[in-house]
Amino acid sequence: MATNSITAGISQAKEASLFRTLRHRLIRSMLRDFLQQSRLRVVLLLGLTALFWLAMFILFYEAFALLVTAIGHAPTLARTVHAVYNVFFLSLLFMVGVSSGILFYGAVYKSEDVRLLLTTPARTSTIAIFKYQEAMLLACWGFILLGSPLLIAYGIVNAAPWHYYLLLLPFLLSFSSIAAGLGVTGCLLLMYFAPRRRLQGITILGIVGVGIACYFAWGVFKSDQNEMLSIFWLQQTLDRFQLAEQRMLPSWWLSTGLLESAHSQTAIPYESLGLLCVLISNGLAASLLIGYLGSRLLRRSYGNLVAGPGIPIRFQTAWLDRAIQRLLRPLPQVVRLILLKDLRLFRRDPLQWTQFLLFFGLLCLYFFYVRRFNYANSLMGWMTAIGFMNLGVVGLILSTFTTRFVFPMISIEGYRFWILGTLPIHRTTILWSKFFFATLVSCLPCCLLILLSDLALQLWVRTPIVVILHQILCICMGFALAGLSVGMGAYLPNLKESSPARVAAGFGGTLTLVISAILIVAIILPPAVASYFWVISEYTSRSALLAVFITITTSILISIISTIIPMRLGFRAFRTMELR
Repeated sequence: MATNSITAGISQAKEASLFRTLRHRLIRSMLRDFLQQSRLRVVLLLGLTALFWLAMFILFYEAFALLVTAIGHAPTLARTVHAVYNVFFLSLLFMVGVSSGILFYGAVYKSEDVRLLLTTPARTSTIAIFKYQEAMLLACWGFILLGSPLLIAYGIVNAAPWHYYLLLLPFLLSFSSIAAGLGVTGCLLLMYFAPRRRLQGITILGIVGVGIACYFAWGVFKSDQNEMLSIFWLQQTLDRFQLAEQRMLPSWWLSTGLLESAHSQTAIPYESLGLLCVLISNGLAASLLIGYLGSRLLRRSYGNLVAGPGIPIRFQTAWLDRAIQRLLRPLPQVVRLILLKDLRLFRRDPLQWTQFLLFFGLLCLYFFYVRRFNYANSLMGWMTAIGFMNLGVVGLILSTFTTRFVFPMISIEGYRFWILGTLPIHRTTILWSKFFFATLVSCLPCCLLILLSDLALQLWVRTPIVVILHQILCICMGFALAGLSVGMGAYLPNLKESSPARVAAGFGGTLTLVISAILIVAIILPPAVASYFWVISEYTSRSALLAVFITITTSILISIISTIIPMRLGFRAFRTMELR
């Protein structure tokens, strides 16, 4: 009651102004620290971002130019582009929504500032909206980075009018607000109901996951197929995209509004402006909904998470730990125990496994849309190239994951480092356990995803050697990235920082990310080029086959070297490390 009476003396507009001032000061302080202490990181980040944007723009430009040339029928071309846009933006709607929910969870339920804010007279609705806007800004930059080169390339290829480029940013921002609102709303509802229905929620999620996996497997292995690039194949592909063409989806509003603006014959694109108003109004409604849910659910859900639900949790995971111990029986007992501890921490931290599922779940969605089809032998080279590109995408996502979660593993032990120092455990054993954990988490999902990709592309039926090469390269990437992240994490630790995100955002994390990207290219590119020329020669070129074996041997050596050198540096630094 005291809090409500104090809050009533402050208008909501004044309270929102105070929070905006707080955000501006935090942003200025962060930028000042960035420019003073992390200039190398800023330069590397801007340079890599610019290169990535340019590469994406060139790729999309060439793809749209090829599409315009290959499909001469204007209505079919329009339907094809609209379908691709719907699928692309629906995937980004899911990605931004889940990312925003994860960021909101970390910013509200895992931060100290919200605990302080909840003791102030500030309205919980204002706190929820403040954190929602923060999560949206952090999540939408990746969406704009992915969407802007696609949309600009399409506008240039089709000679879009000036108002098309003027409407790009409002469309993208309003769409981001809706996607972030869905994610934050889901997070608030989940945190309110999950502590009371944890077992039921896990059961439902498990059933849904098994159902999606079965549906995906049926789509991959079913036998009805059409010749690639034929009219039946095109019709089947467009029919498959109908799931993303529902008019109630924000992705449909975005894609339709932008395409209407790009092909508008009038000076003022009225239909595009109407759809933009629909997006903006729904984005504002999402903000109002989050404010309402925040006033009703935020304080109680935060209290339930901190104090516990007050009821016993019957769902036990001891059987899972016993199964893992049996699988790890060849390892020494100390390594098994530390590895089991890391797996438990990974399992109990939603910030880690949700982002892990987000990354690889999007790839599963992509593989669902490239289900099996027939293609002529003349396209075998292209299928091989696509298989290696899928491998590269998985490798880059894995490098981001290892830099974000594996690299800080030593640093976040900082305040608990004295416990490890008193245990009868050699420090090298700790590093080896971290390395085995990172390798296990890296190799298993990557090998499974690439195997699904190869089955969808029918590479196992036509060129099983390429499939075996993919699995070898997955293992090479897993070992190399695990060794690099663990070794560099021990060589360049930050024991005074408790946030893994801040550790990964420092100089050591940035350097590890850059080296990881270079390693991915060095491991994949040589065998990819050699395999491509061997396949297009119809498996008759002995020199190309010899090049395949030489390059795959080189990739294995690069993986071994990139594992040993960082681990040796990490061992040397970790033996003499002291907590300051």
